[in-house]
Amino acid sequence: MAEVTIRGTKIHYLEGKGKNLSRDWPVVFIHGSGGNAGLWQKVLKELEGEYRSLAIDLPGHGLSPGEGLKGVAESAEWVKDFLEALGLKNVVLGGHSFGGRWFRIWPFDTPRS
Repeated sequence: MAEVTIRGTKIHYLEGKGKNLSRDWPVVFIHGSGGNAGLWQKVLKELEGEYRSLAIDLPGHGLSPGEGLKGVAESAEWVKDFLEALGLKNVVLGGHSFGGRWFRIWPFDTPRS
């Protein structure tokens, strides 16, 4: 079980290892409303060995404590903080239902360096 502290809250996530962790763009999965990282276990297992992959338990879901996030914009900001905490700059994003909704706004709100 992996954890990272975001905004003072320990957040649980699952991680599958890839071939080359320093070069690969990890695949980051976000569950839908009421879901949890465990929903992505089979996908992570299939990707393991080829691609580094992560599945996040958003606050208030799965093994992550706290209050659930209140909307798409708040979720996008929170996931940006998660990626920053892990030092991830280039990622491939995947989401189910609510977990994929904010992908539509994020590229337009995130400055590129």
